[in-house]
Formats: sequence, structure tokens, C-alpha cells
Amino acid sequence: MRDAHQDFAARGYDVVAVGQGSGSRSAAFHRDNDLPFVVLGDPERAGYAAYGLDRGSLIDMLRPSLVVAGVKATLGGARQGKTEGDPLQMPGTFLVDRAGIVRYAHPGGHAGDIPSTRELLRAIDEVTAG
Repeated sequence: MRDAHQDFAARGYDVVAVGQGSGSRSAAFHRDNDLPFVVLGDPERAGYAAYGLDRGSLIDMLRPSLVVAGVKATLGGARQGKTEGDPLQMPGTFLVDRAGIVRYAHPGGHAGDIPSTRELLRAIDEVTAG
């Protein structure tokens, strides 16, 4: 997302990352990763609940697809920091237009189930064209 930030901006979308950590943890993540977009903390997970994101189970944490996603992320330069919040909280990725309408929703099936930047940009293009 960092590298494609301008691609989102050119399409009229702002990137906002929301994590379960505290405000200070979110600020540190933003700073440590030199991110060009906003990072917010939601330690009570109110946003997760509002968008219908469930908690996973231990079985979800042991899925081979999660292991593969973790290896890919590590090889791509990502690093796992200290986990804050509920490690079983499932992620989600949403495109929300300026009117507050969700135009694309991808509730994650496991912790590493995050759509690619290419998929998100394609979704924006489809929303814009349609």
C-alpha cells in the first residue's frame, strides 16, 4: 500500500489503516514503516464490529493459507511486531466512497487474508466505470 499510495490518490481514494493497537502503537507503526497514509488505533475493536468482522478460531490461525501468506509477507520485507489486541480478530479491507458507501468489501478468512494492491486498484476502477 505504501508503494501504491499515489495510485490510490490518483483515483480519488485515501488509504487509512486501522489496527487494534493503541494510538501510540499506531503512531509508532506509522513512523517505523514510513507510511504516507493515516494509521489509526481501535483497541476496543469498534470499527471491526461495525464492519461485521468476526473473531477467528484457533483452527483459523493454523490454516496452511495463513502460513503461506506469512512466508510471502516475510519474503516481501514485512516484519511481525508485537501483537496488541485480540490475535483471533479477523481483518477486513473496504473501499468506502466519500458518501460513506462501502463499494468493495473483503472480510478476511484468516489473519493474512488481505487483497493485493492490484486487486484493490482494479476494484476502484470497476466502481468508477460502473
